[in-house]
Amino acid sequence: MPSPPLPVSQGAPPTWERACKVNVMPLLFPGEQTDVSFVARSRGLIEAHEHVWRLFRTISEQITEWRCLAFSKFNTPLATEKMAEWQREASHMEESLPADHSILQACVHMITSFQQFLPLLQKLASSLMKSSCWREFFTAMGVKYPVNLQFTLGQLLSYPLLEHSDTILKEPCWMSGSVSSRSGFS
Repeated sequence: MPSPPLPVSQGAPPTWERACKVNVMPLLFPGEQTDVSFVARSRGLIEAHEHVWRLFRTISEQITEWRCLAFSKFNTPLATEKMAEWQREASHMEESLPADHSILQACVHMITSFQQFLPLLQKLASSLMKSSCWREFFTAMGVKYPVNLQFTLGQLLSYPLLEHSDTILKEPCWMSGSVSSRSGFS
């Protein structure tokens, strides 16, 4: 027969008291086994929650850092690679978290929201980008052409780029030989 549990001291924390009560259970119901498989399942779920929160933090911090970066310093291929990596990670997490998990949904939303700008940013960062192209883009957006084209990525993203992506991606502006050879971000 197992020895009885030690008495709970008056100043013991509540978790200790619960642990002592659990210890008494086999004495009250001898011969019955306690199913503790929920502990392993719960541990996996807790680890999945920790992982999704770390992913959320990583994505939001990186996007915030990119937004503060000078557009001329922004590395679109690296950002594209990071987005794909985070997307794979989020897809993998969907197996262990509920489909409607709000933090996982927020991660996916941040990824897809930023990804939609990447083709435009790649084009705008091109060495073929001419000052006259920038002027044309700002005119199409209905925005006054700025004197200084030294934007942070966040400033550039504040313009309605997606609404005017056709103008930005239009080839004639890029290929014009009669346009000044000065690039907007060189």
